[in-house]
Amino acid sequence: MIALTAAQVRYELTLNLLAFIIVYFIVVFIFYTWRKMKSKELLILSIAFTALLLKNLLTIFVDYRYIFMDILPFEPTYSIATMALETLGYILIASSLLLHFFRRYKRYVAYFFYGIVFLLFLFLILVQIDYANEDAQHFEKYGVHLSPREHTIHNFSEIYNIVFLFFGFFVVFNNWKSEKSTTLVVMMMGMLSWIIAHIILVVYATAVAIPEVLKTLAIMLLAYAFAVKKELPIKVIPAHEVVERKVEGAKYHLKPSSTYYFKEDKPDKTFDCFVDQVMHGKEGLSITRTYPDQIRKNYGLSRTPIIWLTQTPTEKFKYIKPTSLVQLANIIEEFINESDDNLIMIDGVDYLITQNTFQEVLKFFQNLVEKVALLNSILVLSLNHNTMENKEFNLLISSMEELH
Repeated sequence: MIALTAAQVRYELTLNLLAFIIVYFIVVFIFYTWRKMKSKELLILSIAFTALLLKNLLTIFVDYRYIFMDILPFEPTYSIATMALETLGYILIASSLLLHFFRRYKRYVAYFFYGIVFLLFLFLILVQIDYANEDAQHFEKYGVHLSPREHTIHNFSEIYNIVFLFFGFFVVFNNWKSEKSTTLVVMMMGMLSWIIAHIILVVYATAVAIPEVLKTLAIMLLAYAFAVKKELPIKVIPAHEVVERKVEGAKYHLKPSSTYYFKEDKPDKTFDCFVDQVMHGKEGLSITRTYPDQIRKNYGLSRTPIIWLTQTPTEKFKYIKPTSLVQLANIIEEFINESDDNLIMIDGVDYLITQNTFQEVLKFFQNLVEKVALLNSILVLSLNHNTMENKEFNLLISSMEELH
């Protein structure tokens, strides 16, 4: 066992007390505020933070006994328990993030990934059990315990954690542009802190203070990130609409790589055009302020994807907050890339302007018009002239054609 000074143990105890208190309150905050959380995600996060809190409690208990009662821990059992709890906690945290990103792939990809994770974790547990048996024999023969930091158990656990969290860090980093959220930046900082802490432990096994500071920082950053977590990218699958009866020729003749708008108080003409096009073979995407169930009922749309513009989280429909313009642009571009003959309609432009600045919305549509032109798509907007000043309206429609 590596001897720690009383000052080092007190330092570790203080950090773990701080981490436990802060994470406890943040976790409570998560479950009272994150209404959109799926049951699977809720279960994963519950187990993850429970494991981390138990690890902190175990460390607090052992350090308290060491400082105030001069009772040394049974080193192998203590080390295996804390490493197992910490590993489980961080693996599940990374998994809860990866669940979002695996939605864009087929299910077997996610199952294959989690199968590998399960097998590696099972192997880690078997290595730890084997080490515990070896230590018991060593103690019986020599009267002293082995040190995990001088055997395979230590390096294997640390390296395994580094690899897995680095993968999670890379996935989040590779997708941060989809949201450009400070929440994702905080998540990456937490993962990076945890990775650096374990790299230090692999390189310099007797280090205590710096790794403990970084681990505590990682726990707090990740817990905070999940407490204020925004929606990560959602997947929209292109689909041809089901046409139950023969329809006549299309009412509207729209050119690819073009953007059109209807000047109207309500999006009636825009929906008429949109439905006309999807009923004649185009793969459509509707981004709307209108309640999705009402759209499907009124226009007979069964397969066409609809995204509801709303500030109210819901599990019933795909939705996006009006302030998430970067994410919305990413969803539209991904939809266009994955479909051949497509059409996007957007109503609620006035709602976007009230929730953002006009300059932000103008920039969003200018970029979107360019993408539609480059990717051979069609964009149709419903614009209420009465909600904008003439100068703003003219700027917005400068690259668009009006439909009647």
